[in-house]
Amino acid sequence: MLLRHQALSTWTTEQGLPQEFITAITQTPDGFLWIGTYGGLTRFDGLHFHTFVHDAPAALHGNTSSLAVDKNGALWIGTSTGLFLYRNHLFQPIRKPGNPQSPRAVSQILPRRAGGVWVQSKSEILWADDDGAHTESLPIPANEVLDLCEDDGGRLWLALHDRVVVLQSGKIAGSYPLPKVQLLYRAPDGRLFAGDGHHLFLFTNERFVNQPHSGTEEFIQILIDRHNNLWMASGGLQGISRLAAGTMEMLGKDTGLTSNDVRVLFEDRDGDLWIGTIAGLQRLHTGVFTSFTARDGLAPGNNQYDAIFEDARDAIWAGTLEEGIARWQNDQWKTYGVREGVRRGQVRGFAEAGDKPVFAMADYGIFGWSGSDTSGRFRALPDIPAGYVTAPLRTKDGSLWFGVRREGVVRILHGKRTVYGAAQGLTDGTVWSLAADAQGDLWAGTDSGLFHWHDEHWTKDPRPVRMVYGILPRPDGSLFLGTGAGLVFYGTGKGAANWSLSQRDGLPGDAIFGLVEDGHGDLWLTAAGGICRIPRTQLDQLNSGTAKQANPEIYTLADGLKSRSILPMGQVTATQARDGHLWFATTAAPAMTSPVLKEEAPPQALLDDVTIDEKHVAPDKLTVPPGRHRLTFNFTAPSFIAPEQIRFRYRLTGWDNNWIVADTTREASYVGLPPGQYSFQVQALGRTGEAGPISEATALTLEPFFWQTRWFLFAMIALAAGLVIEITRRRTQARVERLNMRFQERATERERIASQIHDTFIQDLIGTALQLELVGLQMEEDTAVAHRSLHDLAARLRGVIARSRDIISNLHSMAAPEQGLVELLQHVDAEFRMADEPAFEVVGEGVAIELSPFIRDEVYRICREALANVFRHAAAKHVLVTVHFGSDLLRIVVADDGVGMTEQIQTNGRPGHFGLSGMRAHARRIGAKLIVQSECDHGTQVTLELELRQKTATRLNQAVRRLRQRLHAYTVIGRQSKAETEVELPTRRDG
Repeated sequence: MLLRHQALSTWTTEQGLPQEFITAITQTPDGFLWIGTYGGLTRFDGLHFHTFVHDAPAALHGNTSSLAVDKNGALWIGTSTGLFLYRNHLFQPIRKPGNPQSPRAVSQILPRRAGGVWVQSKSEILWADDDGAHTESLPIPANEVLDLCEDDGGRLWLALHDRVVVLQSGKIAGSYPLPKVQLLYRAPDGRLFAGDGHHLFLFTNERFVNQPHSGTEEFIQILIDRHNNLWMASGGLQGISRLAAGTMEMLGKDTGLTSNDVRVLFEDRDGDLWIGTIAGLQRLHTGVFTSFTARDGLAPGNNQYDAIFEDARDAIWAGTLEEGIARWQNDQWKTYGVREGVRRGQVRGFAEAGDKPVFAMADYGIFGWSGSDTSGRFRALPDIPAGYVTAPLRTKDGSLWFGVRREGVVRILHGKRTVYGAAQGLTDGTVWSLAADAQGDLWAGTDSGLFHWHDEHWTKDPRPVRMVYGILPRPDGSLFLGTGAGLVFYGTGKGAANWSLSQRDGLPGDAIFGLVEDGHGDLWLTAAGGICRIPRTQLDQLNSGTAKQANPEIYTLADGLKSRSILPMGQVTATQARDGHLWFATTAAPAMTSPVLKEEAPPQALLDDVTIDEKHVAPDKLTVPPGRHRLTFNFTAPSFIAPEQIRFRYRLTGWDNNWIVADTTREASYVGLPPGQYSFQVQALGRTGEAGPISEATALTLEPFFWQTRWFLFAMIALAAGLVIEITRRRTQARVERLNMRFQERATERERIASQIHDTFIQDLIGTALQLELVGLQMEEDTAVAHRSLHDLAARLRGVIARSRDIISNLHSMAAPEQGLVELLQHVDAEFRMADEPAFEVVGEGVAIELSPFIRDEVYRICREALANVFRHAAAKHVLVTVHFGSDLLRIVVADDGVGMTEQIQTNGRPGHFGLSGMRAHARRIGAKLIVQSECDHGTQVTLELELRQKTATRLNQAVRRLRQRLHAYTVIGRQSKAETEVELPTRRDG
């Protein structure tokens, strides 16, 4: 492709360059383009420039003199202040071992075959690797070296002022005179070139041979591309030159360069040539389209093209708005203007008519060629209705059809003109397009819809379409329609697919003007927003219903178009030539493309940057501290052809179940992710929908708070289970204890009743029985004595009755379980008081402790019995009850100032009474200590001491206590039963 037909793209500071003076260009294996400028280093992905403002050393924000990529893919950067290595998203300064200083004033960096790079500075030649920079020992002064390169054998070539020296193992292996040499270049095929700025030399047969007429008169850099073309950068007044197959072409400021002062040439991995000037970055790309300009023979000026056509002689005709028409034949353009009879106006289409086609020109009619090929001219055809003429078409029967606004469709056959309008079923309006199908039927697209010509009559198609700009009949009878609302497809036959696409579905615009199908079945469209192609595979998916949207390949200026704009001229803006090429009329130039397109490599998506709460972090160290954070993943896909059309999808494994469609957005944000392990992946899709490889998974760890850890969760589950078990156990235990308490209360009550019955009622009955036996004996011996004994027996029975009533009264006295011990004792005197004396007082000391019902009742019975003795037998004037609650001891003192007791009574009790023995039995039952102190005429003091056990005692101890209490109760009952037996047997023996 000629140099002028290649697409030239430009980037300056307006597009994000830090500075427009380009000093170095290179490309890393990941596809990024790295550009050095006087304003610092920048990285380019095709869409955005990244200048590393916050994450690069300050030295990289100044003049970047040289860039190189070593064989391991690492980027080396030379600046006026040092040498740096970029790898794994980090910039590392390179210093000499044992020397904190970095090589200064780096002028050139070259990849080194042994690894690392060669570095040329102002005063020395070095080689550098991961371990640092090492000075190369030279047999010549390093400051005399103007340029250097390394050949395939690892030999180092040095350009001195007057010769080229070859070094091998640090020694001179060859020297070749070359006056004023200042440039060395090793081509990809191994050839070695040298230059003095005006002449180019090729090393061959052990000498440098001049290569005349190689390019610009002056040059500062040369490049051999993959097609073996020689490029030269002038660095001055001539821009660049290319020598291809013996033909030299120049490209300068007058043909698109931002400046003639070109400093850098670089070929990327796609074969595009990057040009660094002092006024910006540019790229030459062999695009999909070849666009033609005045340099190809078209009329000069800013012409707008509105129609394209191929005639029977395979010539391509292009029409303009104001500058006539042009013909492309034998690889050259010929223009026809006013001198050839072409008036200034809109060309609305062409139709076949012998050697030269006829064409429609807006308000001026139909024009055809008249005369010889050299001296003829275009003339208006006679008898054409006045009006706006559109869409000329020649059918198989030789008829010429065209539309005339407000008239209808005109047909000229054998010189006869016929107008078919409203009378034949065609509505008023503009006829935008005419097309004949495979059966020879005619279709017309108008403002009001689609019309079909059959049997000398127009029939409006019932399908709901309006503003039909383009019609493309297919051999199977189906139709593609370009309308003001998008692309419409109507299938044929029962159950045929009918669908439509608009800008919402991926088209470059709603209004579709031209339609053409290439030899592969791909559909090309001209729309208000440009030219696009829908691959046949996508059309098949739409027809089968498996897809609802399309991913058309939308073409831009980077594809070789001079303009994306298409004039709304209907079907005449696109055509397919018989050689298979497709032609389009854009507003800036006619454009041609081959249906055999170069496959574009699918884009490779890369994770570019990660921010946590707006703070940048290295993508390979993604450990997020506990808390709620905002994570943003910035990704890209280095591509320099329509990068704005690349679409992305991503997923965060561990959170996203499916791919998330990001469309053209290049970031993904997550807020409030729970702690855990994640991995992020992204995939890019090219402009035709091909999916590129999935990016390498980037691991992400969100650390939890301690209460979010798994062990804490398990501990909480175990604790909750333990709590449930413990609560259930305690509730069950409490219920058991309540039942036990009730059982104990009932058992204790029964024991007390049994004890009282045994100690009083039974004993009285035993005594009564003995007396009755005695009375029986007396009745036989002495009646008077027997009568006295019977009188005593009656008195004794009355005492039994009184004591039985006391027992019943005692049962009722235990009916206040809700009251405390002190409150119960304060009301005891009411049971026994017969006079005003004695004075009665109950004093409580300490903090009252809640006693179990069993303990409380036993203590109460002991105190009640002691008070009963005072009121009945002591004849006291004062009675004081002191209840002292200690931390672990309950002490109760009942003191009176009555008659007291003898030691015998204290030891054995009163004859016939069991109060003291019963009190001692109750005390033993609860493990209490009972002390009785008394002297005759000095009153009595009864002291009860009980050790209190805390509620926090273990359940085992409580169970042991309960067991002891029950065993003790059974022991008491057993002793009482034994005592009863012992009382009865002696009586019977005496009898």
